[in-house]
Amino acid sequence: MVEKTEYTLPKFIDNVHLYMEYISSRNITKNFYFPPLPKGSQVQNIAMSSCPDINNEDWVMAVKFSGSKLKLYRHNKDFRWIDIETTHESISPHSSLMYSKKDQRFYVPTPGCNYLCSFDLNFKEKDKLEFVEVRKKDLPKYELFELMEMNAFTRTDHMVESPSGEHFLISWYYGDEFELYKTLTVIHKTKSFKVFREDEQLTDRKTKFMSYTENIGDLCIFLGHGEAMCVPASTIPGLKPNCIYFAGHNYGVFDITTQTCSLFSTDEGLLSSTQFPSWPHPLSLTPN
Repeated sequence: MVEKTEYTLPKFIDNVHLYMEYISSRNITKNFYFPPLPKGSQVQNIAMSSCPDINNEDWVMAVKFSGSKLKLYRHNKDFRWIDIETTHESISPHSSLMYSKKDQRFYVPTPGCNYLCSFDLNFKEKDKLEFVEVRKKDLPKYELFELMEMNAFTRTDHMVESPSGEHFLISWYYGDEFELYKTLTVIHKTKSFKVFREDEQLTDRKTKFMSYTENIGDLCIFLGHGEAMCVPASTIPGLKPNCIYFAGHNYGVFDITTQTCSLFSTDEGLLSSTQFPSWPHPLSLTPN
């Protein structure tokens, strides 16, 4: 993202511009420039329907801004952003936008994650968003003290798709804690995650049935400020299966099997996302 570029017209000089450099597996480089965004735009995350390959001119990019605003860009169709009408009640301000190759739709949870806000690749201005109901099954039983503790946590929800097309819904829990690093301070700390796997036999276009699970097999999930990513651990040396790697208020790894959360720190205190780069975009690991 840049504030000024050589192609910028004078009237757009103070606008925000998105720029992408794509390098294919054959080492061919192509630059993509996108229409200017309003000054002060704060992009939360970007989701794309496919890699912007030189041989693939028909791809779509959706952008989620801080808060609840969404915009859509359809490459090779019209050099402009399509505004998607939303409300604060329909889009979770802290959850990430994702694209499902299997459904060929974009999804973002509502604030309570009772629904997924959804739109397809052919969405046009003034079209209405669709909402898919989320029904959770096989929820774990909690002791009273666990419920009281969880009620005090902040939660964000994130959808992710595995390379094989499986859908997972991840609930990310934070809590406040006193920490002593040189001085006594309150920090917002990752506490736990809950993972739900889509039951494809029950799911239809209007409802997604999600079953609680503590086993996602060889997969590991990456959560952060961008679109969530899911990869087989066996394909990348050093990754641990059935784990969630996260970069948010803190940086660490959550073991789904043992339900333990490990936060990475230095002598200066816990590492935060501002001290660690963002995870790669899911499409960066997609073979050409």
